[in-house]
Amino acid sequence: MKNLNRREFLKLTGCGLGIAALFMLSGCKDEELAVIEDYDVVSTDNSSDLGGGLRQVLDVPGEDFKLVTEYSCDSISERTWRVTSDKFLYFNVRTEGLSTDTKVYIDNVHIDATVKSKYAIVDGILQDTMDDRIHNSQMLGFPIGNDTYYYGVDAIEGSNDTFVQSTTYAYNGYYRSERVTKRYTESDYLELGVYANKFQFVYDLLIQGPNDETPRCVSVNTDFLVNITSTLEDEKEKQKTK
Repeated sequence: MKNLNRREFLKLTGCGLGIAALFMLSGCKDEELAVIEDYDVVSTDNSSDLGGGLRQVLDVPGEDFKLVTEYSCDSISERTWRVTSDKFLYFNVRTEGLSTDTKVYIDNVHIDATVKSKYAIVDGILQDTMDDRIHNSQMLGFPIGNDTYYYGVDAIEGSNDTFVQSTTYAYNGYYRSERVTKRYTESDYLELGVYANKFQFVYDLLIQGPNDETPRCVSVNTDFLVNITSTLEDEKEKQKTK
């Protein structure tokens, strides 16, 4: 086979087969729509009660009891849920149907916050991540039970360096423009089709029954959305006012 120069190779392989970065920056399929899936949604217009948002009852693999989780937004200060603003998600966890002779602890809570967009090139970009576990050596983890709650807060950064860098690839891939890293505005994300934050939770549980010498670890996962409350029209009007 004769040797191919770079131009001939790219011509034969379309947009450059196997080079992910080239797909991002050249915008080969910049208007490809993301897959539409059904998710539970946390209301951004709920009461200040922690249980006023979304309630989920989750199966615990191999166990007879359930994990009950509740999520709500920062409604006390009536903040809007925006892509670029720092925000809080409140949650609590307890068990349901747990026998009195079994103890359950949360060893770790892992949370990923990504953006949901109608465009595939933006959909799924990681905005923030968090892990929470016990902060002392005297306890196995956070104890929970039918009447014992774990209360947690996830603080989400609106524009950290990782999120801005990831957006740079998507933004320039979408518009086929020169690559420029900047702090993106709310309007930029709305123009890229972002309409919600997706949260993925993984609860690592330590479970010790009456016949267990040591606890066993079981992981439970879930996901849901928090819709963005701002609109592109609102953001453009704000810019006009400024």
